[in-house]
Amino acid sequence: AATEPLFAISQVERVASDQPIENVEKVKKPSKAAIELKVNSRVMVWWPLEKKDFFGKLTKIDSKRDPPHHIQYDDGDSEWTDLNNRRFE
Repeated sequence: AATEPLFAISQVERVASDQPIENVEKVKKPSKAAIELKVNSRVMVWWPLEKKDFFGKLTKIDSKRDPPHHIQYDDGDSEWTDLNNRRFE
């Protein structure tokens, strides 16, 4: 008889575990660029799995939230992320 797994690995964990460690960018302190951002700033954020940049607008910054930056992308998608740990312009 088959048994159910005790836990499931999320899609994010599966994708992350497939990535070589040298492809993971770690930032120890807030980047100057992320500190200088203001709400309604246009941003271009690199997505390493898609290997392309996506354009959007920074719609919210909430320093009490983790991750603190909300981006509304031009393609209609949105996300909360930490731009201190992302490659962006």
